[in-house]
Amino acid sequence: MIAAGLPYSDRVVDLLCEQLAGKDENADALIAGDITANLKWLALDTLAKIGPPKRVAPLLLDHMHRDPEFFRCHAYTRALVATRDPRLVPAIVVRLGKNLNKGSTVGDGGKTYSLRMDDHYLYILLQLTGQPPKAYELNVSASNRNMLLGFATDEARTAAYEKMRTWWAEHNDQPPYKDLDPLPTTEQP
Repeated sequence: MIAAGLPYSDRVVDLLCEQLAGKDENADALIAGDITANLKWLALDTLAKIGPPKRVAPLLLDHMHRDPEFFRCHAYTRALVATRDPRLVPAIVVRLGKNLNKGSTVGDGGKTYSLRMDDHYLYILLQLTGQPPKAYELNVSASNRNMLLGFATDEARTAAYEKMRTWWAEHNDQPPYKDLDPLPTTEQP
């Protein structure tokens, strides 16, 4: 496994991105819950560790939006945050709240949280804009490889999404977002 912060070549990044576009190879491992045996997950984990260049942000965002496996959302989230690409902010704000059907419910520490793909979008936005998840009532529970992001209620989720949209409306004409070239993407919000 590649250690965090190690130098990499563009070819290594290209190969990891090609893996994301390929077919899921070890479907049995997914069913058994062994996500580390999944090559797409490993490619995302490696990209997150090396801090991929901004040029891969559009590809990662498109694949995250289209990936049928919800369990990989946290791996996409980590990789997208690692790009530190401010162009992701306007591209994700327009998607926020449009993908609420993809998710699950989980218990953590005696509480039940509703997890949605858009909660990962919100987390990416918060990380890229330097805002704490607690200020948005977003519950974050992380282990070595997994990240659970969710809300205790749908009302809290709706309020958090609206708060982010308000933040964006107040900041979209300020640096580093002012005059930003849009993120090229093939996926429509």
